[in-house]
Amino acid sequence: SFVYNALVDMYCHCGNLSEAQVVFDGLPHKDIDTWNILIGGYADHGLSEDALNCLHLMQEENLSANAVTYVCVLKACGMVRNLDKGQEIHGKIVEEEFEKEVFVGNSLIDMYAKCGSLIAAQEVFDEFLSRDIVSWNALIAGYIDHGLIVEGLERFEKMQLEDKIFPNAVTYVTILKACSNQRDVEKGYRLHSEIVQDGFEEESFVGTSLMRMYATFGCFVEVQEVFYDIPDRDVISWTALMAGCGSGEDIINYLQQMQEDGVSPNVVTYICSLKGCGGIGAELRIHRLLSDILKRGFEMDTSMAYTLVEAYVKYGPIADARKIFNKLKVQDEGFWIATVAANAD
Repeated sequence: SFVYNALVDMYCHCGNLSEAQVVFDGLPHKDIDTWNILIGGYADHGLSEDALNCLHLMQEENLSANAVTYVCVLKACGMVRNLDKGQEIHGKIVEEEFEKEVFVGNSLIDMYAKCGSLIAAQEVFDEFLSRDIVSWNALIAGYIDHGLIVEGLERFEKMQLEDKIFPNAVTYVTILKACSNQRDVEKGYRLHSEIVQDGFEEESFVGTSLMRMYATFGCFVEVQEVFYDIPDRDVISWTALMAGCGSGEDIINYLQQMQEDGVSPNVVTYICSLKGCGGIGAELRIHRLLSDILKRGFEMDTSMAYTLVEAYVKYGPIADARKIFNKLKVQDEGFWIATVAANAD
């Protein structure tokens, strides 16, 4: 049983859920740990309906859920915004007296916040006696993600003043998003100073959030300064630099530098590069980029395919735009418009 559980866990962590399911189905005896591993694997990889279906099958086998099960299922409910199922799970958590468990309480707050039920999230939060930085982050993110920026910033202040809890990297990323949405340049600069003071400026995802905020403000010099302060620059930080630098010529140079540093572009990087190139009319560079994209097999990504169709419409050949379009399983209105425009020209 221990070895089989380890196998299921390994396949889940590697993202091979079909193989995890095969191993799971072959087990003669499945305990709660086995079910939790599979449910957690589905939830972690965004397959929320599969996770919820596993819970249903587990209950049909008369196995009782534990705190870990509920945390995984609440995550799944939040991802698909299934408030009804989340409320049902909440009832069972209270019935079985798991609501005082720190990680269960935090998962409840997060689920309600993601589902947009901020009154329920606040109620669980207020009744929860073991609030920590995770609890606050879930509540603050819920308000900000649903456009209630002022309320989110108020909770950010209360967290520090009332509970004496200091922000972590996740908190700062959320608050930077709020500053970007409000176009509050002054608060953005203050937050940047606090981030440096607290020693989070070298965290890659905090630095990337700072870059995105400054790009929103049009502060391209600050975008570059933050980028070069990040010690471990990955594809996300490089792509944020390209998206925020504002110059087509710079985008092409950064793409080359990134690859020279051994960082491979992803789909978003190429989309930024293609859109940046369009502004400088570099047709040769465009076609080189298109060639690289096709070699990497990125053309089947929906966002990438749409950008490719647009590029072929502008720079040709039109036949290649049709090829990309015909390969797509889903051809939405945007693709039809681009294709009609190509043929009209």
